[in-house]
Amino acid sequence: MNHIHEGLTLLTAMNASHIAHEAFCLHPIFQDNPKMDQHQNLNPRSVALAKAYAETANAFLLPRYMAGQAPQIAHIGTDLKHMLIADKIQNRKDFIQYHQNSHPQSSALSGYFDCWLHHLGVDQHTRQILTNHIIYT
Repeated sequence: MNHIHEGLTLLTAMNASHIAHEAFCLHPIFQDNPKMDQHQNLNPRSVALAKAYAETANAFLLPRYMAGQAPQIAHIGTDLKHMLIADKIQNRKDFIQYHQNSHPQSSALSGYFDCWLHHLGVDQHTRQILTNHIIYT
C-alpha cells in the first residue's frame, strides 16, 4: 500500500496529470498481468497509460541492467515519465529503508535505480527533494 500512496504523493509533487494518477493506481495490475483484458468501467486512457507503463518498466528489469543494458525511454510522454519517476523514487526509498544492507543483490539494485533515474533525467537534487516528500509526510 505504501507504493501506491507514496507514488501518488510523488505524482502530486511533480504536478502530474489526473490520468497519470489513475494509471499509477492501476499499474501493478497490468505490470503483473500485461495481457489483462477485463477492464470495463475503467477510464480507457488510464488503462492505456497503465499498460504502456507495464510494457516500458518490464522491458528493463534488473537482469537487463546487470547485462549492461539501459532503459529504452527516448520517446515516452510526460505522463509515463512522471509515473516511472514516481515508481523508481518510491521503490528506491523502500529498498534503502528495508533492504539496502541485507539484500544479496544490494549493489546491483542500487545501480539499477540510479540507472533508471539518470535516464529519466532526475538529478541528485531533484531525487532528494522528491524522496523527502515521502519520507517526511
